Amino acid sequence: MPFTEEVILDLESQAKIALSDAERARYMRDMQLLLNEVDRIHELDTTGVEPLVHLSTRSNVFRADAVLPSVNRAVLLAGAPRQKDGCFQVPKTVE
Repeated sequence: MPFTEEVILDLESQAKIALSDAERARYMRDMQLLLNEVDRIHELDTTGVEPLVHLSTRSNVFRADAVLPSVNRAVLLAGAPRQKDGCFQVPKTVE
């Protein structure tokens, strides 16, 4: 699959960047090399090879959920400079 100048121009447009001619040529060459390597991978015979889903053989490494006591809300809010409706109140940052 050739990596054409049309493709890189489309990517520039989508990313809202502008590349110089030298950068564009370098990226086109590098991307074409990468696509050539991917094509080589597709040529490998993978008959009988199971797809790799996870690198680890562990099935569940998560701990069980447990409800634990938490800090009292009133104690947390006692140190807040401003509060509203039981929550920290912060200055508005977006208009």
